[in-house]
Amino acid sequence: MKEILILAGILVALAVLKKMIPFLVGRFIGGVVGRAIGSHALAEQPDTIHLEKCTTESWQDESAVQPLVSPLLQRGFHDAGVFRVPGTGFGVAV
Repeated sequence: MKEILILAGILVALAVLKKMIPFLVGRFIGGVVGRAIGSHALAEQPDTIHLEKCTTESWQDESAVQPLVSPLLQRGFHDAGVFRVPGTGFGVAV
C-alpha cells in the first residue's frame, strides 16, 4: 500500500511538472530576451536630440495637422512654431 501511495505521489508530481516546465521556461526566456531587447533599444537612443526650426511647407499634408493642433490651441497651448529632428525627416508642430 505504501508503494502505491509513493507511485501516486510521483505521478502527481510529474503531472504538475509537465504543466509548470513550459511556463517556467517561457518566463525565463521571456525575461532574458526581454531584458536584452530593452537594453539594446536604450543603447540605441541618443543622449540628446537637437531641433531645427522649419516651415509648414516641409509637410506633405498640412491639412492633416490642423485636426491635431486645434484642440491643443483651444486648451490654451501656444503655437511655438514647427521644428524637425535633423536626419529623420520628422517634423513636429509645437
